[in-house]
Amino acid sequence: MNKLLYKSKVKYTEMKGNMHDDIIHHKEKELQQIIGNDNPFTVPDNYFEHVTEQVLAKAKQVRFIHPWQKILEIASYVVISGGILVGGYFLFHSFLQKNTPPVAQSAPANKNLSDAHPFPEITLNDAKDNPVVLVLPTQENITKPHVIINPQAPKSKITQSIYQLPLPDDQITYLLQEINEKLKDNHPEPTTNKSNTVAQSNDLNTPSQEEKQNNIEEYLVFEQPLVDTCVEAPIRLNASIPGGTEYKWSSGETTSSILVQESGTYRVTVTLSNGNAQIKNIRVKIIPRPQLPKSSIIKGCAGEPVTLSIQQNSNVYTYEWPQLKSKDPAIEVYSPGWYYGYITGCKTYVDSFYVKLSHCDVYIPSAFSPNGDGINDYFYIGNIDKYPGTELKVYNRHNALVFHSTNYQNEWNGENCEEGTYLYILRFPDGIVQEGTVTIRK
Repeated sequence: MNKLLYKSKVKYTEMKGNMHDDIIHHKEKELQQIIGNDNPFTVPDNYFEHVTEQVLAKAKQVRFIHPWQKILEIASYVVISGGILVGGYFLFHSFLQKNTPPVAQSAPANKNLSDAHPFPEITLNDAKDNPVVLVLPTQENITKPHVIINPQAPKSKITQSIYQLPLPDDQITYLLQEINEKLKDNHPEPTTNKSNTVAQSNDLNTPSQEEKQNNIEEYLVFEQPLVDTCVEAPIRLNASIPGGTEYKWSSGETTSSILVQESGTYRVTVTLSNGNAQIKNIRVKIIPRPQLPKSSIIKGCAGEPVTLSIQQNSNVYTYEWPQLKSKDPAIEVYSPGWYYGYITGCKTYVDSFYVKLSHCDVYIPSAFSPNGDGINDYFYIGNIDKYPGTELKVYNRHNALVFHSTNYQNEWNGENCEEGTYLYILRFPDGIVQEGTVTIRK
């Protein structure tokens, strides 16, 4: 029996060595295809960044292999005459199947692995500065995690930020796998190929220096069977083809390329040197990037509607508020918390708002003078009696609590407090919190 095990180990070691050599040879071939005949100590730009992302993504799905499982894999190469070891293998294998952690698997899009850990909803929003913003379901009006991705941020920073999110490993893996598709959908390849070639020198509509500075893109009309395209800025349509001698556009221009600044259908007829003609129709839709509100914090009064609007000055956009299942450009809400809306033109943008409500009928003074003259000696909050059970906390400039009441009745007189400015926090029974500063003058 010991001889059989020894032979199996030798055979396994030889096989493992051959497999290792094959892998190294295969990887050398792949590297040679990438770097060609150039200096083998140089690699293409962004090569290590791309490799790092792949390694990190794979590292999240490494399978745990029990030591007994490796021994059984070695033993499986040995031809055993008898049923004792075979039966033992199946017994151990059954044991390991029950005790070995399963391989991590990604969840399909829009499907919850369990009710306790719903997979995040991914949205795109390049109006904010952070690469990734996480909105947790503990916040109001959110039923599951929402991850907002800034598609303008470098992909490496997006990946790094996703790894730092306080989410379970399976959700991190899901986000990493989904982000490539999300970014691809938000930045679709143009339906015609971009051209970096400059039109003929005798072409009056050659891209100007101003166009180049404004990054106006140029598209080759005959490169692909283009039907229509949607862009956020003017583009240049280039119909240059080999053998083309005359160009005529439906707009009346006779140059090989034209600058398109308005939506519409453009038809070009190109006469070739052999007398034949090529004709192409292109529908161009120009929808500018939407203007998003500068402020994301909206204040309002409790009990009154607060209007949130993402409306644009054109009717070419569509709107959606997923939380309220509304497709109106503006909505009214009555509860505090986070709200977000989609604006769709050529691309889809998302803008978020935080609604903060106050009890506007409550008057809170900015100062009082507890000097014993019977005038303004107390921190008197008007109409506080309408909200019994309101908690008040007051802090000094050293962040020390100097007063606390769980049912404030205008009894604080600044006792044992010096002149100066203090921070107060009012927490009403309905959950609304109001804070500010009050100055004591003696």
